[in-house]
Amino acid sequence: FFFSLLKRKKEAKKEKSSHFPCTVRFKYHTKITQEILINKTPPAGHTGGLSAVTLPVSHLKLGRKVSGDSPQKEVFLMAPIRLTESFYHRDCLEVAPDLVGKLLMRRLPDGTILQERIAETEAYRGQEDLACHASKGRTPRTELLYRESGVIYVYLCYGMHWLMNVITGEPEQPQGVLLRAGAVHNGPAKLTKYLQVDKQFNGDSFLTCPELWIADDGFRPALRTDVRVGIDYAGEYWKNMPWRWIADEK
Repeated sequence: FFFSLLKRKKEAKKEKSSHFPCTVRFKYHTKITQEILINKTPPAGHTGGLSAVTLPVSHLKLGRKVSGDSPQKEVFLMAPIRLTESFYHRDCLEVAPDLVGKLLMRRLPDGTILQERIAETEAYRGQEDLACHASKGRTPRTELLYRESGVIYVYLCYGMHWLMNVITGEPEQPQGVLLRAGAVHNGPAKLTKYLQVDKQFNGDSFLTCPELWIADDGFRPALRTDVRVGIDYAGEYWKNMPWRWIADEK
């Protein structure tokens, strides 16, 4: 009996040390906060500050509830961390897919923080890309495309919609990524309207702006590619480039 009891105590101690208890808080776009107590083992390389929860793939849309009939996957989430210069200082064809799943964060004047997960991006690469604004040459409007990576590029489309981009790569090599849709707001204009983004942010930087930034909480959605939208003017070759990345919930 004594040895049996000792064995059970050792097993219980081993099980306790292999778990990672913590509380995870998800702040949804609806401003509802859900608190979940979990006990999970963190992935290799993480000793703290990271939480594992089993969620449906559709968790990409902040605020959705876990339902029993949803396809499940295990997602490791951490406190959102602002992306640094090294993330953006790469070719737009690398940055664009990596931005899908990241969190757009917006602090309003009253202190309220809005956030939405990026669900779709498009890459525009150099003067040779006839869909890129830089293809028309260097102008006051396109000057930001030649700036350092991380710069915010906001422009007016059709005289009524603000579209938000981030500059990537090396200075003097014009390229960038359009933030085309959020998980809830399924269009670039809907996204900027929700986040209250307009020309006041044009020329600022996602690296330092206290009111607008992009953060990583560890979420990694599956992706699919497609052609870019609304660029028939660029010709058959460029309009058929599969430079659009979309979070795939299927």
